[in-house]
Amino acid sequence: REELAQTSPQLVHGDSVSKAGHIFQASIATVKYMADVRNAYKKLISIPSCMGAAHNVAAYTLYTASTAHSTQGWQDDGEHGAGRFLSQVLQRHNAKNVVVFMTRRFQTMSHLGPSRFDAMEEACVSAIRKLKL
Repeated sequence: REELAQTSPQLVHGDSVSKAGHIFQASIATVKYMADVRNAYKKLISIPSCMGAAHNVAAYTLYTASTAHSTQGWQDDGEHGAGRFLSQVLQRHNAKNVVVFMTRRFQTMSHLGPSRFDAMEEACVSAIRKLKL
């Protein structure tokens, strides 16, 4: 695990956002290739608080300046619509060559519904700002 922590890409963690017994935290990393996205995910799930999380949603955007080609992708990890939502947050903030992971942990089993997206956006924007894009 220590060896993994030393390799690229480095994760930057945003502030935790609590809402009705749910804790959301975004982690973000600069990436250039899909291999970087996979390595960042391996790092994320090696963190104890992320290993046992209810969800680890992901979104990424890869941009090649020479061809002006952009590739986006996401995965919901059982959190319907969350990956696409995070991808849209990255687009609104013109975040390129990044991957963001949204870790969601439960303190209570209440249902948030669509209001969960407000907490996700707040956590994601915090991580983007800490990365200083």
